[in-house]
This record gives sequence, structure tokens and C-alpha cells, in this order.
Amino acid sequence: MRSITSRSLRSTRPNIIRLIALVLGLFGIAQVYAQSIDALARLEGLPLDTLIQREKTTTDLRVKCVLTNVMVHQYLYLARPEECMRTAMGSLELAEQLKNDTLIARAQCLIGSAFALVNDVNAALAHYNTSLATYERTGDSLAMGFVCKEIAALYRGLGDIEGSLRYMHRALAYGMNPKVRARGMSVMTKCYLELGNLDSALYCAQQADIVKRPGEDPYGYSGYQGNLGAVYAARNEPDLAETYFKRAVAVADSFHLPQPLITAAAGYSKLLIEQGRTAEALALARKGFEASDGVRQPSLIVKAAGALADAFHAARMDDSAFVYSKLCNAYRDTVTNTQNRSQMQNQLFSQELKDREDANLKEEAKAERSHNIQFGIIALIVLTLGIFLLIFSRTAVVGARA
Repeated sequence: MRSITSRSLRSTRPNIIRLIALVLGLFGIAQVYAQSIDALARLEGLPLDTLIQREKTTTDLRVKCVLTNVMVHQYLYLARPEECMRTAMGSLELAEQLKNDTLIARAQCLIGSAFALVNDVNAALAHYNTSLATYERTGDSLAMGFVCKEIAALYRGLGDIEGSLRYMHRALAYGMNPKVRARGMSVMTKCYLELGNLDSALYCAQQADIVKRPGEDPYGYSGYQGNLGAVYAARNEPDLAETYFKRAVAVADSFHLPQPLITAAAGYSKLLIEQGRTAEALALARKGFEASDGVRQPSLIVKAAGALADAFHAARMDDSAFVYSKLCNAYRDTVTNTQNRSQMQNQLFSQELKDREDANLKEEAKAERSHNIQFGIIALIVLTLGIFLLIFSRTAVVGARA
């Protein structure tokens, strides 16, 4: 009895050790995952130069992927399209090496945003839809909300307000984390302003205003303050409007953020013109127009040029007003040419992505052929053994036990 007990203990001891090792391993994986999430939160506030340096020196692919994701967002805010696209494509390459569907979907969304930055709407929408489909397979509701918010912003840029609101309501149904939801509320604010629904615009602008210190999120802070300025200006509350416009312009200018600076400067300039403060309006309009240098989004370029033309006209400098008015119209008429000048680079990026997809398909086909060959060899071995056993059973005299 004692020998049986000792044998059973000896046989169960390795199983217990393996179980403990498995638990410790799972705990370690959870710790690494938690650290990566914490690292992402910390990395979002780092300067771009620091992010670039860390990405170059780290050897951990997962950390590299997190770093490139944050870098893409910074390039988006700074309106640096080529670097944005290159980094987004690098993020996709890392995600594919890691074979992580969530990271792949995230990279596809970032590539969509990079195409949106250069106004390549079809390419942007294609990558957004690819990202959304992948997130749907993984069941990541918050990520699905994020992608729908990006699509809503794309539709609003095209002037399709109904489409934008439709996707935003879909994003809200999926759910979003507080920071993403604030971005979505900002999109809805602009939509309701264009529809003239000022009560809804004010509600959404107030819901978006969650960043209390500019350094935490300069892009978000300047954008949300500018939204509130625009809403209060539309509601004919100039004192409140000026307070928010001042904050938006100061932060956007300090952090060199073209999009919120152009938008806030145009709105603030219009408010100052209405108050007869033409010199201040002209200075702001100049600042907004200077920020449009290098921007490829047609609506922003037209807004900057139009604001400057209006400011010159208000200052009774009609010759300059005429020049910038013509320039504004020229930007409207020649936006296709602007797109054509960047089309070659966009085609190169698209071809590079296609080549990578083709290479992945070839690898998958090669792996499938290898598996088929292995299965064929196994089937042949089994068949040969079966035939041998049949022959052996007919020719050999064996006992019942054999």
C-alpha cells in the first residue's frame, strides 16, 4: 500500500510542477500585457524626437509597434504626410511579424488616416474598412468605435454631414474610451454647426472639452477650445467666443499644429472683423494662412485663404483682398492638381502595400503546399503500412495475441 502511494505521489509531482509553471507563465504574460498598456499611456505624452530615438534603439517588436503607433498620431497632428505614411506602413510590417490581429487592424487604421491626410479618400476608406472588418472578427467593440469615428471624420471632410453623423452614432453604439469619445464629440460639434443646430453643437462641444491642461493633449485642447469659440460666436456670445479662440490659437501656435490653428484663426478673425478690430483680424488671418503651408486638405487651404481675403477687405486693402480672393478660388479650382502632384507618391505607397500583401499570400500558399505534401506523405505511409499488414496477416502464422 505504501509503495502504491509513493508511486502515485511520484507520478503526480511532475503534473503539479507543470501546473505551477503554467500558472506562472500566464501571470507573466498578463504582466507583460499590462506593462505594454501602461507604456502606451506614458509614451503618448513624449516628444516626437524621443519616440524616434527609442524606436531606433529598442529590440522588442511589441514595444516598437507601440512606439510607431504613437509616432503616426504625432505626424498626423503635425501634418507631415510622407513620414506619417512611412511610419504607418512600418507599424503594419511589425504587426504582421508579431502575427497579432489587433495590431494589424490598428496599423490598417493608421494607414487609412495617413491617406486621409493627403486627401486620398478612396484609399483611406478601403483601409478603414479592412481595419473595421478585422476588429469585428476579434470582437473588439471599443476599437470598432474608434474606426467608425475616423470614418465619420472622413465623411465630414467631404461635406457629407449625414454620413458623418451616421457613423458617429454607430461609433457611440460600439463605445469609445474617453479620449476617443471626446474626438468624436468634436466631429459632431462641427457637423451640427454646419447644420445650424446650435444647441446640439454646444452640447457636443462641452462633452468634448475634457482636456484641462494643454500639455496633456495639445491637439485635443486647441481643437476643443476652438470648437467652443465657434459655437459661442454662432450663438452671438462674442466675449465667451474670444476667450476660447485665444486659448485655441495660443496652444496650436505654440505646438505647431496646423489644423486647429487654421480653424481657430479663421473663426477668431471673423469675430474680430465683426467688432471692427481689423488690424488684429489681419494679423490672425496671416498666421492661419502661414500655417497652411504644406497642408493638403482642400477645406483647410480654402479656409485659410478665404479668411485672409476677408481680413484684407475689412482693412480696406482691396488689392490684397482681391489677390487672396483669387488665390482662394484658385485653390478650390486646382485642388485636383494638388492631388495629382501627390498622386505619384500615393501610388508608390499603395504599390508597396500591394507587394507586401502579395508576398504574404505567396507565403501562405507555400505553407499550404508544404502541409499538403506532408499530409500526402503521411497518407502514403499509412496506406503502405495497411497493405503490408494485410499481406502479413494472410501469409504469416501468428498467435491470437500478436
